Amino acid sequence: MHRRRLFLVVLVVAIIAVAAVVAYTSPSWLPRSTTLTISPSTYTMVAGQELVLTASVNYGSAPVSGGTITWQVAGGSLNKNTGTTVVFTAPSVASNQTFMISASFGGTGVYMSSSSHSMVTVSASQAVTTVITVTPPTFQLHGGDTQVFTAAVVSGGAAVDVPISWSISPSGVGSLSSTSGPSVTYTSPTVQSTTSVTITATFSGNSQYKASSAASSGTLLPAGVTGKKATSLTVSPSTFTLSPNGTQVLTASVNVTVSGSAITWSLSPASAGTLSSSTGMSVTYTAPNVQQNTSVTITATYAGDDTYLGTSGISSGVVTPSSSAASLYTLTFTSATMTNVSLHGPIILNSTSVTMITADSAALVNINLTRFGLTAPSMTIDNLVLYTTLFSGTSQALGGTVAIGGSQSTNVGPIATASFGSFTISFLRMEGASANLTGMVSVGQYVGGAEPYIPSIITAPTVSMSNIYSITGPTTWKSEVNMVSNVTAGRIDLPQFALQHPSTYTIDRHSKNYTATIEWSLTASSATALKVSAYIVYFKVTGGEMVTIIATGSDNPNNLIPFGLNTGGSFSGLNADVQPVYFSASQLQLGSFVIAITPLYASGTTMGLVAGPVAIGASVGAVPRLPSRDLA
Repeated sequence: MHRRRLFLVVLVVAIIAVAAVVAYTSPSWLPRSTTLTISPSTYTMVAGQELVLTASVNYGSAPVSGGTITWQVAGGSLNKNTGTTVVFTAPSVASNQTFMISASFGGTGVYMSSSSHSMVTVSASQAVTTVITVTPPTFQLHGGDTQVFTAAVVSGGAAVDVPISWSISPSGVGSLSSTSGPSVTYTSPTVQSTTSVTITATFSGNSQYKASSAASSGTLLPAGVTGKKATSLTVSPSTFTLSPNGTQVLTASVNVTVSGSAITWSLSPASAGTLSSSTGMSVTYTAPNVQQNTSVTITATYAGDDTYLGTSGISSGVVTPSSSAASLYTLTFTSATMTNVSLHGPIILNSTSVTMITADSAALVNINLTRFGLTAPSMTIDNLVLYTTLFSGTSQALGGTVAIGGSQSTNVGPIATASFGSFTISFLRMEGASANLTGMVSVGQYVGGAEPYIPSIITAPTVSMSNIYSITGPTTWKSEVNMVSNVTAGRIDLPQFALQHPSTYTIDRHSKNYTATIEWSLTASSATALKVSAYIVYFKVTGGEMVTIIATGSDNPNNLIPFGLNTGGSFSGLNADVQPVYFSASQLQLGSFVIAITPLYASGTTMGLVAGPVAIGASVGAVPRLPSRDLA
């Protein structure tokens, strides 16, 4: 009996010991719970409006990439059922109705599944204001003369295609070639005395746009009475979209020869910006600094003279404040070729009106990504999706010079192949199935002071370096004098890769703690970099036999990394956190990726603390078990 009890005790102890060893040495096998977050979590919109919903998956505060996110909604429509973003189109409703949009993450690797939902309230359509103009605004005719009238309808700084009807007042005084359409021809009757007549263009309104009307005032003259000739004036551009404090040159064109002093300009409302002059053939409009969309109408007027009647023309604009974060992030390139390109908007993303640009493939030349300080001679992207607040440059496929604001009504494509030149794109989000950058360089933002550069923060659950690698230092890079480590490798692989850009960053090199406020994030299902050189201010990685190494660029790797493992043929580690102020690679390949505003860490969050063993695995051979280490 005693032997049996002793055997059971030994067996239990053995099981506990094995379990402890497995738990200690193999936590990378253990499942990790995740949190799925949908943005926005609640929203109110009108029928017919489009809303971008984004899903992000985190393990603690670290982003998780890869895996599949599926969406569903009962009512309304989604443009697709999988992916990190979907576009929800609100259905027509007779009264306010709330829809639940659900997203589910199926899990990937050691990361467990999670789900969440967003509650979107749809209200009945609310029509927006329109402005209609008639050209010419005044006219004089003799019996039998004809005059062509044109009408244009504008809403929110953009022309809209809506039905227009025409009428004469008094009724029966002359005739119209048609009672509907964008233009008509009026034929004057013969009159025995001077007679007034009005030609009116009317848009009756619909569920999307409010009704509007405008008229041209005319005088019918009897035979023998000398009249004045009608004139027309157009303002170019007729519509525009600007950011706060932006400028727009406006030019007046009259169909007769006039001097610049004969043209006067006015602004409505008067407080909506400034004009460089009140007279002249052209003026410069400067937009006000506003916090919400602001409509503005600029009118050019010709008073007329002894021979010609007066006339006027307008330009309708919208001043659209960009998201503060979006204004900090811009993609530029000197040329690009895209296939199966479409542009659609406006749709709502992060409470901001954006244009969605999609392309099956995009080949960009000489790119520059601000904030990440990233440049590359070339970049190719598959299944590109861009959500932009500004898309400007040149493209013959889009009619020459292009300037599309996020609030502008746009529906172009698909275009089989389109070329672009010298483009600037301010965007809130970029997605792709894959990307390949050649000759890329990323440089941290210079801020001066004791820590002169804000580094990027690169994290990955696993990392491997091969084709000869080394970690040396402390060394110097620019003004980081003996404050950085230099990492080189023929190849680095980072599954489930995340690169985050802080807007603020501090580090205590003695305690090995740092704080960061993350503003932008690039996540990818995988990243492979070739011929890498990086100068880093901080790194943490867990290697074989639970050796967790934490160091700043001021530390000597020879004193920190055991057995000379700071150089060799290959190395594998887990839970990497590497912070370069400079990073270059002959080639960087990304799997499914997203670049977006991602406030992962609140200001003041302490990072870089060792919370005990979290991973195991090293291809460099057996290493005696050591506790987590850093170098004071």
